[in-house]
Amino acid sequence: MRIVQMVSESVHAAVAAAEAERFAAIFDQWVWQSEIRYSGDEPADADALLLLHYCNVPPADALPERPPERTAVVLHQLVPPFLVRFCEPNCDLFLRAEQQLAALAEGCKLAIAHSGPACDRLERFGFFRIRRLPYLWADPLAVEADAVILRVLEGNGPLLFFEGDLHAGSNLEDLVRSAWYCREFLAPGARIAVAGSPDLCPAAMADLRAMMDDYRIEDEAVTFTGVLDASQRAACLRSADVYLQLSGADWTGAGLLNALAAGVPAVAFAEGAATEVLGDAGILLPDTINSAAAEVAMRLVSDRGWRERVVARQRARLEELSRDAVAIQLRSHLARLGQGM
Repeated sequence: MRIVQMVSESVHAAVAAAEAERFAAIFDQWVWQSEIRYSGDEPADADALLLLHYCNVPPADALPERPPERTAVVLHQLVPPFLVRFCEPNCDLFLRAEQQLAALAEGCKLAIAHSGPACDRLERFGFFRIRRLPYLWADPLAVEADAVILRVLEGNGPLLFFEGDLHAGSNLEDLVRSAWYCREFLAPGARIAVAGSPDLCPAAMADLRAMMDDYRIEDEAVTFTGVLDASQRAACLRSADVYLQLSGADWTGAGLLNALAAGVPAVAFAEGAATEVLGDAGILLPDTINSAAAEVAMRLVSDRGWRERVVARQRARLEELSRDAVAIQLRSHLARLGQGM
């Protein structure tokens, strides 16, 4: 059996491409023929099983008009238009991407998503055979940490870290206010590093900057890193004291899995993929109140015993989401699409 993995090029492409490469390594172990193409390349041949890694903004180019009979869509991230303001320049792109994904449902034999909310979204688009598969993570500290980022993040106070989409659904204002609360009332010198594309939703970023001005939050309290490569991500995780995620629209859990793999205690709003990734391993918050998030985060910094217990639970949780465990599920899902698999 030959598998062609196609990655739609977008602001999320690095995450999708990384998982496609990890899938390819698994296929090699199984002695399956596979290759990775990008959405600007030639479409997959009719005799191949097409594994389409889909993520929006912009919508994918050059997708096959008539996908091969055996086609599976792997949904990584789709920014729902209802989560963003209509004044956002990319709002039309979000709408077109939803339409494009819905159009793929008719000829798709299998859809794979990394969380329950993403599966629900696929069902609303008309996909009928949907399977959930945990995101296939890799050790983020296996690469050398970027020296420049390490220097930028140096400081005397605790460092919070978040990586993900920067839009209204990520509750960015609550995230930054949590760091401000830490800095003002709990731990002088506390800071937060926020990683993600500032161009995804410029209006949301403008609102965030205005809120920072209103609260008189100093520039040194918040570091916007932009999109991270592997070495920059390693530097952020090596520097971070707590991973803080208040997003209600994370569908992959990739950022949380990186934190768990790096031994960084995670605090997350109990929405999206967070509940499925963390289970009872991390700290799940019922809401995004900044004072509550800040107090939990700073307790993880000051209470070494509690921190060690949380990290130990996270390590055990990672074993349940190991490469081998995910590979078994992946093979079971794909076996439905091919003969002799």
